[in-house]
Amino acid sequence: MRTIAFNLFPEDEQVDFRSSCARWRKRPDEFLVKAEEPDLPAGPPRRIQREVIVVHVPSAKARRYQAGHGSSWNAAFEDDLQALYFYTRPHSLENAT
Repeated sequence: MRTIAFNLFPEDEQVDFRSSCARWRKRPDEFLVKAEEPDLPAGPPRRIQREVIVVHVPSAKARRYQAGHGSSWNAAFEDDLQALYFYTRPHSLENAT
């Protein structure tokens, strides 16, 4: 298994991620994004399937998305943004001392 840093993702995936963040008023730097990809066995070339891990640092919530041929992890990430999965609740002033 190898880990791939977000800055090594294809440019279109990086742009889609940043656009999704902007649409939902999130900063890309609130997230840690990486992918895990299995080591490929010897033999004929195969389609690479990988798993993208997105961690929202402020809330400590994380999701894993399937990526690779025929999948769109960015669409699933945007669905989670729309569902407010990565949002944190504002601190209540009632608990302030």
